Amino acid sequence: LNFSVGGTATQGVDYPMLPSSITIPQGQTSANIVISPFWDGIVEGDETVIITFMDACGNTDSLTVIIRDYIDPIVTATGSTSFCESSASQVPLGATTANGYAPFSYTWNQGIGVGQNPIVLPTSTTTYIVTSTDVCGVNSIDSVLVTVHPDPTITITANPPGVCSGFSTILTASGANSYIWTGGGVNTNNNPATVYPPDSTLYTVFGTSINGCFGQASILIPVLPSPEIEFTADPLGACVPSNVQFNETSPDSNITS
Repeated sequence: LNFSVGGTATQGVDYPMLPSSITIPQGQTSANIVISPFWDGIVEGDETVIITFMDACGNTDSLTVIIRDYIDPIVTATGSTSFCESSASQVPLGATTANGYAPFSYTWNQGIGVGQNPIVLPTSTTTYIVTSTDVCGVNSIDSVLVTVHPDPTITITANPPGVCSGFSTILTASGANSYIWTGGGVNTNNNPATVYPPDSTLYTVFGTSINGCFGQASILIPVLPSPEIEFTADPLGACVPSNVQFNETSPDSNITS
């Protein structure tokens, strides 16, 4: 079969020179014409190769092959976000691919598997990596970071840990960036905070981290009762000079001196 070659693509420049005829082997029903385009690194747009056959009677038939310059695919992952640990929520991820040739397949790490728009529920900061593969088998990789800020762990120390009625203690919180104290009529953002508990009192501090996450802690400050004082004197009256014996008779077992 004789044929002619035309189109906008140039033989020897855009693809190798083709013969002017093709032979179908005896016993076969077809034969192949192989067009192997050259990659010159220049994006020129679509070009055509038109192969025209003519029979002995002058009848013609033609086919057109389109040569497209290949541009490597670039995948873009979406869904980057951040939130506090206590407000963990579902995060929709996504991926789109530019260039290359569709259809594209998408594969994610972290056990997600395949899919273009998965939904994840991370409990800690996680990097999700997606691999896009086009119909030519060429891969492109991108990643998206979902940041989970930990809630602050608040601790409280009291100095002293217990007081007598009318005395103060200093409460110090740690683990956050700013604080608000409540309890026993106290409402302050000072840290340390000096408090005067009227009786045994539970104080609570709410802490906020630099990322805006919240935590809280509480401490009970016991107020110890004042000593119950009782004593006797013997004798209750005498002439000068005289010795008087004082005897402590309080039933308060907490008195130490």
